[in-house]
Amino acid sequence: MRKVLSGRREIKYGGCIDQTIRLMVGARVIDAPRDAERSGLHLAVDRDNKHLSELLVEAFHYLLHSGLITRAPHPPSFPAGPSTINSFLVTLKGQEWAQGGDLIPEDVAGFMKGFNTIVPNLDSVIEQYVQEALVTYERQAYFAAAVMIGAASEKAVYLLAEALERATQDQQEKKRIANAMQRRGLPDLFKAVSNTLQRAKKLIPYSVQEGAAEHMLSFFEAIRVQRNDAVHPAAANVTPDKVYLSIAAFPNACKKVHDLVDWLKANKI
Repeated sequence: MRKVLSGRREIKYGGCIDQTIRLMVGARVIDAPRDAERSGLHLAVDRDNKHLSELLVEAFHYLLHSGLITRAPHPPSFPAGPSTINSFLVTLKGQEWAQGGDLIPEDVAGFMKGFNTIVPNLDSVIEQYVQEALVTYERQAYFAAAVMIGAASEKAVYLLAEALERATQDQQEKKRIANAMQRRGLPDLFKAVSNTLQRAKKLIPYSVQEGAAEHMLSFFEAIRVQRNDAVHPAAANVTPDKVYLSIAAFPNACKKVHDLVDWLKANKI
């Protein structure tokens, strides 16, 4: 359905369902229903596969409920007249979502499959945190999702810090990182990790370190949301968009951490 929405401003309910089925047939996710062209594709699916028909309706209403699409206005019979009851507009949020190429947090199984493809040696603790972040996000428990993705980010930072502490030959840096990990003081740990990475910039291949600083910032933001906005009731500033961005950005950031950790296991800095 994301592909169906891509590049569109207006859609029809029936057309969206029909085109989604055509894409599924083209991708060989399902077989083409018998007599589809004669009876109509979505009608043939409804006849042959009631469960899929129900899932398609559920998916469409998820788009509507999530604000990715909205009913088309039709003055003077606003908000909808008989001719527009099945007409919808793709919202700005929906247009941005449709253009995205990231893994989709709403698709838990697909996200985790893609995540494990991006990071084949994924840490098992991180995997569990992300899995639970996706489940709670899909159930619209955004505070819980923020806590889970923040915890996954924190675990990733500690993995990198441990690898840097083992690999660095600078005893002062080694001590700073070890002390920050022992105190669990994240600001100090971020500073120590960032300083060590900066100092070792000429030693670590560009392909391994590329984008590390930006990904560290995304981890820091996810942890900040977890510790401040989600955990402290006075802040209460967790939004679906904020959690979505943290989850969507996590796989590539996590890959960068694992790439660095693997390199640091085999090299000294």
